[in-house]
Amino acid sequence: MEKNIVKTARVATWENVGKSTNTQKILDAIKAVGLDFEVEKRPLFFGPNMKKIGDKFATVRTDKDGYLGIVGKGYEICQNETAFAFADYIDEKLKFTRGGMTYSGLCWVIGELPAINILGEDYTPCIVLQNSFNGKYKVRANIVALNTANYAQFNIGLYGIASTLTVRHTASLPSRMKQGQEALTSVREYMDGLRKVAEKYASIKMDKEQIEMFVSVLFPVKENMNEVAKANLLKNRTAFLACYDDAGNKTHRGNAWGLIRAYADYMTHTIGKDTKTKFERKFMKTTLSNKKFGGFLKKLEGVTGVKVA
Repeated sequence: MEKNIVKTARVATWENVGKSTNTQKILDAIKAVGLDFEVEKRPLFFGPNMKKIGDKFATVRTDKDGYLGIVGKGYEICQNETAFAFADYIDEKLKFTRGGMTYSGLCWVIGELPAINILGEDYTPCIVLQNSFNGKYKVRANIVALNTANYAQFNIGLYGIASTLTVRHTASLPSRMKQGQEALTSVREYMDGLRKVAEKYASIKMDKEQIEMFVSVLFPVKENMNEVAKANLLKNRTAFLACYDDAGNKTHRGNAWGLIRAYADYMTHTIGKDTKTKFERKFMKTTLSNKKFGGFLKKLEGVTGVKVA
């Protein structure tokens, strides 16, 4: 049974999982967080006569017993060192701070670039590298903007600006350098887009009645909802409003950006007792997907009548 963990402060979701590092070289980073292993495919056998299963293979670490997953014959292994090698060519200021492997087999490393000011606050552009050996996750990188004031994570899906980078397997130095430059360009475009979106949402003023209406839309009490479900919904509504009313959000109360900041804070952080697995699930949901903002922004648009991102 997993030991309960009590979270007492706001931190980035990845601070509750993985291991820390502080390096500017990806190879040093994967060694520090325990991802410097090799993986190979091995055939599977079954039955008393150990008959080979022709189209299925186990992916196995070469340094220890146990398998990482079952894959098909066409599955190609991409070692972590190869998958993440392009990151050394993104920017000399990129610093790798944390990484590890989740219960579901996701290998990940966080790289941080210098903070960018948006509406008077610093946002750290983070590149989340990911790989796996079980076929569940593609080799890719996500862009996340981390608010350094409250460590809320922003990976809003901006129209026309991707928050996910496709990582190509390559051993060629020129190709890796080009891919690193493309990644840096994507980060800059994303952060510039986030700044513009923040400025536009901050200009959308909302009175008390509109905010109350939006909260009721965001957390709707439905017909035939039982008392337990209703109590949980009201608890979540209270938690969201606490984020909105937080002192750090004072400047943005009364505008749509304040509601987005509150939602990022609400979705990023868990208060109270939790387990390592739950923290890992929150890390993956919050950090590796921009879908969490999709429904939120549509509801916000419905109340304000303004479509921005």
